[in-house]
Amino acid sequence: MKMQWRKIWLGCMGLALFEVSVQAQTCDWVSSCEGKIWTQNKVKLQTKAGGRAADLSVDKGDSVVVFKAWGTCFNELGWDALNVLPSNEKEDILRELFSPEGDLRFTLGRFPMNANDFSRNWYSCDEVPGDFELKQFNIDRDKTSLVPYIKSAQRYNPNMTFWISPWSPPSWMKINQDYPVRSDKYNTMHPAKDYYLQGNKGPKTDGVFPAELAETDFFIQDPRYLSAYANFFCKFVSAYKELNIPIKMVMFQNESWSYTPYPGCASSISMQFALSGMGMDTGGDYPFQRRVSGSGTEESASGREIVFRNYQYEPL
Repeated sequence: MKMQWRKIWLGCMGLALFEVSVQAQTCDWVSSCEGKIWTQNKVKLQTKAGGRAADLSVDKGDSVVVFKAWGTCFNELGWDALNVLPSNEKEDILRELFSPEGDLRFTLGRFPMNANDFSRNWYSCDEVPGDFELKQFNIDRDKTSLVPYIKSAQRYNPNMTFWISPWSPPSWMKINQDYPVRSDKYNTMHPAKDYYLQGNKGPKTDGVFPAELAETDFFIQDPRYLSAYANFFCKFVSAYKELNIPIKMVMFQNESWSYTPYPGCASSISMQFALSGMGMDTGGDYPFQRRVSGSGTEESASGREIVFRNYQYEPL
């Protein structure tokens, strides 16, 4: 009888891979966790459970966390992948993802303002340098990808809500005039522009997240740019509102301290306070706070909640 093989993927504080022969007595255990990357061991199989019984108890009096929503991300490449499928299979997946009777039943969606790392290519809603009045602002690109993707989800759950964050502002609003933060073989940014992270600060610190990321604003710190970017957010929220896509929350920047070869914008803590409207006195005038909180402009996104959080630090 031909030997059969099975592969089982398990995730628990890392990733473990079993490759087990159903006729063998040992297996190769390959695991990755913090501090131990891709370690391999031989594990002897047992026919009976050994050792003492599992020590497990459940206290019904413990408080529980109630999730307000359960969500997913909408990206251009995700929409392209769905459109490769036959229409009936595509609809089956959308139904399982978003229908209240489906498997996952998503009720919340996140999508990018401008390009992210899962866009077909890099773009923004206004890539005309110096257009501080945003006369060229539009979401025409989104109407070919993100909007139909979101509309497809809304057909199965009309009550879905959404939140947004930019990966990068328009490139002309950044000190390096490009979408990524660092050059890489996978992008076209000139290596000479990597200087912007360091300037005259001396040798760059090591690590995935160099310390300089917390001290350097890649967004141009000029009132004209800050004002335009504040209005940019408001126009984006309003444009989607006209399409009956409700944006309930805004996060000012995705991965604000990441050293990204894809669209990104490293920001210091001062910039984060300024854009989120948290009230930190940085000695400057930040129109973003006024515009997004809804005081005194017809472009205002009144009533929107600014989410002051990224995965790299705790909320204040």
